[in-house]
This record gives sequence, C-alpha cells and structure tokens, in this order.
Amino acid sequence: MNRELALDMYRDMAVKTDSTDPGFRGDIAIGDRFDISDDFVFGALAAYSYKQQAENYTKYEVELDGDSEQTQIENQKDIIGTDSIVQMSAMLNLGLEIGYNHKIETFTTYLRDTSDDVSVGIEETIDTLGEPNALQVYGIDYEERTLISNQIKGHHFIEVFNDAEFNWMFSDASSERNAPNELSYTYNVILDEANSPISRNLNTQDAPKYVYSNLQDDSQNYGWDFAYPLQFDDALMKVKVGYQYYERTRESYATRLAFDVDLSPTDPNGALLSEEFDAIFSDDNINNNTIGLELKDASTDTEDYVAAEKNDAGFISVDVDFDDVWRFYAGVRYEDFRRVTLPITPEGEISDEGGRYDLADYAIAEDGWFPSMSLTWKQTDTTQWRLGASKTIVRPDLREVSPVRFQDPVTGFDFFGNPELASSDIYNLDVRWEYYSDEGDNFSLGAFYKDVDAPIEPIQRISEAGRQLKFYNAESGYVYGLEAEFLQTLDFISEGSLWEDFFVAGNLTIGDSEITIAPNGEIDPTNNKRRMTGHSAWVANVQLSYDSSNSYHSATLVYNVFGERIAYGGRGGLDDVYEKPFHSLDFTYSFFPTTSMAIKLKAKNLLGETTEYEQQDIQVYAKDPGTEYTLQFSYEY
Repeated sequence: MNRELALDMYRDMAVKTDSTDPGFRGDIAIGDRFDISDDFVFGALAAYSYKQQAENYTKYEVELDGDSEQTQIENQKDIIGTDSIVQMSAMLNLGLEIGYNHKIETFTTYLRDTSDDVSVGIEETIDTLGEPNALQVYGIDYEERTLISNQIKGHHFIEVFNDAEFNWMFSDASSERNAPNELSYTYNVILDEANSPISRNLNTQDAPKYVYSNLQDDSQNYGWDFAYPLQFDDALMKVKVGYQYYERTRESYATRLAFDVDLSPTDPNGALLSEEFDAIFSDDNINNNTIGLELKDASTDTEDYVAAEKNDAGFISVDVDFDDVWRFYAGVRYEDFRRVTLPITPEGEISDEGGRYDLADYAIAEDGWFPSMSLTWKQTDTTQWRLGASKTIVRPDLREVSPVRFQDPVTGFDFFGNPELASSDIYNLDVRWEYYSDEGDNFSLGAFYKDVDAPIEPIQRISEAGRQLKFYNAESGYVYGLEAEFLQTLDFISEGSLWEDFFVAGNLTIGDSEITIAPNGEIDPTNNKRRMTGHSAWVANVQLSYDSSNSYHSATLVYNVFGERIAYGGRGGLDDVYEKPFHSLDFTYSFFPTTSMAIKLKAKNLLGETTEYEQQDIQVYAKDPGTEYTLQFSYEY
C-alpha cells in the first residue's frame, strides 16, 4: 500500500540545463461611453494582460555561529536558478452616471501569477569547508497565486440638502496560494578543483521531501460616509461622518512527505544512487522494492492554521477653509478589532505548541481612538506650510501571529509567527513647506517624528540552528528625519533650446531611528538598542526625463539608492545583519511614430547590482537578479 501511494506522486523531477526563450508580454484594453439619454450615461472598460518570462539568478548564503570575538561559518551555499513566471490579469469596470449628481461604479479584477523556480546549489558545512566533498541541493518550487475581487461604489450629491455628499462602497475578494508539488533533494558529491562535481550519490540521510500547501483568503468590507457643507462669512466648513467594516478569514494547510530510501552506495544496487532523480524513483524500482522505499510523514512543525479577523470603525471629521488662506482639519476614528489565529495539528486539533501557549494567546480583542489634526497656511500664491499630528496603529499580519513556519518570498529565509505579538501604536508629528510655481516646478521640505510603542522586529532565535527568525515586540522605538522633494524644468539653462524638453525630479530622506529590545527565553539580542529594522539613514531618488516638443519621443533615466539597513537582529554576540546599499539604474525610451502607435524600450538594473547582506563584515546573503531588457509595441484606436 505504501508503494502504491508513492507511485501516485509525480516523480519526473530531474533538473537539466537548457537555454531560455525571450520573454513575452501583451496587453489589450477596450472601452466606450454610451449616452443613453440626457440624464443617463453608461461606460465600460475591459482589459487583459499577459506576461511570460524566465528570470535567471545566482544566490549566495552563509550561516554564522560564535560571537564578535570568534566567528565561524557553519554553512555555505552557492545557488544558481531560474524562475519561470506567467502572469495574467483581467479587469472589467462599469459606470453609470445619473445626471450630474449621481454615479455608480463597479470594478472586477482577476489576477493569476505562477512561479516555477528551479535551483541547484553546492552546500558546504563546517565539516566539509575546504574539502572536496560537499552537498548538491536541488529545489523545485512551483506555486500559483490567484485573486478575484469585486467592488461596487456610489457617489451622490444631494442638492436639496445644501449639496451634501453621500458615498458608499462594498467589496468582496478571494485569494489563493496553491503550491501543489514542491520538492527538494540532495546528492553527496565530490568536487574537482573547479568546484564541479566529478561523482555523486543521492543523500539518503536527508530524504527527498515533497511539500503540498494551500492558503485561501476571503475578505469583505463595506462602508459609507456623509459630508455636509456649512458656509460662513469667511469660511467654508465640511463635516463628515462615516463607518467602515472589514472582515477576513484564512485557511492554510501544508503536508510534508519524504522518500526514505534503504540503500547505500556499497550495496549491490547502490549504483542506482548516482542516477538522476526520476531514474532512481522509477516505477520499476518502486514496484520491485529495489531501493527499499518507504513514504513517510516528514512534518516537523505545526504548519496548518485557520484565522479570522474583524474590524468595525467609525469616524467624524471637520474640514474648515478660511478664505483660502488657512485650512484646518481635525478628526477622530474609533476602531473595534477582533482576531483569532488557531494552529491545527495534523490530527485536526488545536495545537498548544508544546504547552507554550494557552487558547487565549491565539485571540486578540482591542479597541481604541485615533485622532488626527492638520493645519495648512497658504503663505503666498506659490508657497504654503503644513503641520500635522496623528495617532495611528500597526497590527501584525496574520502570518506574523500564527505559530507556524513560513518562507520569506524574497530571500527564502525561514520565519516563525508569534501569537504573543502586540499591536504598535504610533504617534506622528510632521511639518512641511511647499512651493509650486506657475510653470509647474515645485519643491518641498519637511520634518517628521514618529514615536512607536512596541515595534515589531524579526530576531534570530537562541534555540534554533541556522537562519530561523521569529517576530517579537521591542519595548519602544522612534523614527525622525528630514525629507525633500523637487521637480525642476531645465529651460533656464538655455531658453528656446532643447533643454526646454527636459526636467529633473527627485527626493531625499535623511533620518535616524532607535528601538529598545530586551532578551527573553527565546532571544538574546546582541544589541539591545539599535536602529529599527528596515530603516535606512538615507534614501535618494532622482530621475531625468525628456518629452520632445513634437510629441514623438520621451525618455526617463531613474536612479535610486538607500543607505544600509538592518535586515534582522543578531543574537548571542553576533552583530545585526545589514542589507547593503543597492544602486538601481533603470532607463525607458518611448517613440510615438503616430498618435495611435508607440514603441517602448525598457532596461532594468543597468548597473548589474546585487542584493547583499553582511554580518560581522562577512557576506551572508547575496542575490544577483541580472539585467532585464524589454521591447514593447502598442497600438491605440
């Protein structure tokens, strides 16, 4: 019976090298407006988009152990891979205008994104570094992500009620992540001087593992708001009240199975272990019990969970415009939030994670008031000042509070959720000066400060080997800084010349942050005070754009870079892990031979930059995304 189950599993999973085809993208949109009568206008717009391409990449991963005085490499991986993606999207928007005062719109969106990621890596542990023997690790990860959402909303002006405004909306969405056949397997290999395998055998100590997982989300939200204007001698005031409701449910399940092989290279049939994966696990070898195969449950952690959350919110605000010179806004929002996240054992029971958590730890109910205020002073016809203060909240995501393992989709690092996470209240204060010229040039300069209560931070756990991270609340934190934005045409260089078709735009943010985080039974942060995760001391973006006066050509060169930032906190004497600056340079050129036709050339990551993480001045993660070129043709009628 066990062999019959194994035969039902897909085993044509050998990896080979092949040339990839150029990618393809296509978009089509069609729409029109229909005047049904003098008072009724109907509009429709439908669009479809398709993208298919293969993205090659290389990755480098290192796991460190020790402390700042003595650091050693525990594990090292060099990985090459190809991610073959197919993306499809479709939308249908409908609108009905009834006179000048009423409009009803619907929006339907469908997204489907598939990723077929195949990788091969050479892995060396502390025992094999510098030796000819190593591990050759194969990974095959296929997943499908889909989303369908429907929304209807209405806008109504009530003339008989002093031009009051009433808006309403309702939306429903369903999403799914389905990974029906992920596989990893390992060979023991002997490397030559060029680091290429010269012999190999399937590693039966680390059995090939299949993972089948599925996650489904369903959400609904609806709301309304009513605004009533009041006119005074030198001021216009608008009072607005409203209500919003949001709910979401989630089911996430995963099954891990292993091909346990009772065979060694020295056995009479041991030569089979040097063959490709599909040849080792062929129908004949399974039916004849040649390799001593046993299909086993390989689950090690609770990975299934169900969750639900609801949020009721009501608000009231006042917006007063004093003779187009001063503008004052004040509002307050009340939220009643509930959430429950239940980890499920393979037997279908609620897990207590080894007795660590009580049932009450999986539920949260909180409410609160969130006020906001802003004041705008129009100093001149071209300049104005803004001052704002508010209280907001950041709640942990569902997977961050679910005590299950999941992979970061960008880095592939293993993360664990934490049911004990608390929400983070944030107190915001900012001031900004803005300038807008009649020619379209603009400049702004602002300062901001955020006081964060219990910020959420990813930290490496004490008890876990390797790079396994979990989310924890720091005690407190703050962020402050300055930011500047500008847009400047270049006609001042030489009037009546080609420079009139150029403009430059950009922004710069500089600042600092600090959190205080204490050790507990699971974490021992090396730095109890440090910068906030993901926060750079500076971020810069600048673009140079060209729009020809004859409307035939346009081009944009965009450069952005960020200062180093903490990817996650270090433990036990090892420093925090820093993501190094990434210098991104992208270029787009468009040619419009007719009013209906366009040809566009895009180039992404022209500098060939690599994403890099460092710890103790040692590179612990690197991924080279390569450089991408796209040629696009479009026609409009």
